[in-house]
Amino acid sequence: MKKAIAITLLCVFSVFTGFSQNNGQIVILKKKFYQDDKQLSKKELKYILKNDPGSAGMYRKSRTNLTIGAVLIGVGTASVLTGVLVRFASRVDEAEKINNGKSTSTNSSLGLIPTLVGAGLVIVSLPFEIIGNKQFKKSINLYNSKNKTSSSIQPRLDFGISPTNVSVSVRF
Repeated sequence: MKKAIAITLLCVFSVFTGFSQNNGQIVILKKKFYQDDKQLSKKELKYILKNDPGSAGMYRKSRTNLTIGAVLIGVGTASVLTGVLVRFASRVDEAEKINNGKSTSTNSSLGLIPTLVGAGLVIVSLPFEIIGNKQFKKSINLYNSKNKTSSSIQPRLDFGISPTNVSVSVRF
């Protein structure tokens, strides 16, 4: 009977160490964020990272860089499209004049400047996006490093054998 109780206690308390895990860790899988096996929305992730003192500063920096990069990409794309449309419209207008018998000198640089400026803005935005993404991942790592928790129950099981008895000691 004593052996059965000792083995049962050993099994029960060894299970507690199996449950020790890192709770509250944010994990990235296929561009989705999970915490405690639950997928986080962007709003929840933002709330978690902004309210953690360790990761809040890095999160703000990443948002700033990503916003600057997104604005530059948007303005650059709009500028490229404007340049392409102006160039296309001038070519159509030139073709109509030639069809009507009016020969004109071509201005081949029309629309080229906005296109080049826009392409430059898109290229300049790439470092902001890359740095912003690295800072975002770093803010998640800072959050995870500060929130490494394991199970509060860390039992220690000791056996004692003497000539007259066998003892089991469990320490929490």
